[in-house]
Amino acid sequence: MLAEIDAVVTKRELVKVRLLDSVDGHRKDIAKRLADRAGTELVQVLGRTVLLFRRNGENPVLDLPK
Repeated sequence: MLAEIDAVVTKRELVKVRLLDSVDGHRKDIAKRLADRAGTELVQVLGRTVLLFRRNGENPVLDLPK
């Protein structure tokens, strides 16, 4: 799963991950651990959906305000 997240976030910079109902624990804690392991920033936790971001230094996709 981490390899797949890495591939998507490298290409698109932003990825949504849906946590299954069977995942035990507090969603925000799980999202933080997932972001740490994937080498991404946790942007948002909305329900069971986690939004992760990592800037692509070579070919940025998103134009972020400064």
